[in-house]
This record gives sequence, structure tokens and C-alpha cells, in this order.
Amino acid sequence: MRDLETTLIELNRYGSPKVVRMDRGWWARCNLFVQAKGAEVNVDSETTHATPSAAASECLERVEAVVHGISQLADQKALPRA
Repeated sequence: MRDLETTLIELNRYGSPKVVRMDRGWWARCNLFVQAKGAEVNVDSETTHATPSAAASECLERVEAVVHGISQLADQKALPRA
């Protein structure tokens, strides 16, 4: 597992990350950078992590999965070009 600082720096490449202590544990969110007017994409971790590092790591895994999935769609030309 990466340390928290490294994970947050990596998340920052994709958007604006935050890590918060919730009632049941640590939670992370990354508001992804998108250029579509009126669009917002948030990727969240679960809210039950024992450490902030674990929450941020799960969020990064999910962000990378979203970015990979969007990239595959674009490669297949499933998305219309603007």
C-alpha cells in the first residue's frame, strides 16, 4: 500500500481529492476533472476504512477503473466526437 501523501498526489492528477473521518470510519472522494458543461463526476471509497490511507487507496483504484473504462469506450468509438 502506498503512503497517504503519495496516494493523494496521484489522485490530484485526476481531480480534487479529499479524505474525511466519518462516524463509521475514513472516507475518500475525488471530484474528477471533466470538461463537459454541467457535468460532474465524483468517485467515492466506502465509509468504513480504518485508516485514511486505506480510504484514499480504494478511491484511487476506483478512479483508475473509471478512467480506464472511459478510455476503452472512446477507443471503441462508442462515444460521439464533439
